[in-house]
Amino acid sequence: MKTITIAPLATPRSISLAVWDAVTHAPRLFLQTSEHPSARRICEAGIPFESMDDLYRAAEDFDALNAAIAARLFSALEEDVVYAVPGRGVGQAQLETIRQAAETAGVQVVLLPASGYAEAALASLPVQFAADSLRILPATALPC
Repeated sequence: MKTITIAPLATPRSISLAVWDAVTHAPRLFLQTSEHPSARRICEAGIPFESMDDLYRAAEDFDALNAAIAARLFSALEEDVVYAVPGRGVGQAQLETIRQAAETAGVQVVLLPASGYAEAALASLPVQFAADSLRILPATALPC
């Protein structure tokens, strides 16, 4: 069974060993964007990759973008692929688009865990928050 591994790049100095191993050993590596500080480490290591930046520039909306990203990932599945994304992970809508296509195609999706910028910022505060007293949401999930 072919696999798409989604590898969150966390923050530039906190990429997990599991993610770094997936990125450095990827048969084929895609970056959500090469224009993010977390992507610099991959560029500096000389690891070959393909970026989705052109799809972001061309997309008319996020539904079209998510469909285009999924199509690119699935068109590359002659071998397993790794999709490296900034921060703590891929957005929910994009993840659902990839998972739905994977279910139809019989492809496994593996989502590696990571922390992101919000967790790094919280860790630097002089106050500790209890897990049940704080909720981190993407800006797109906030009420208008």
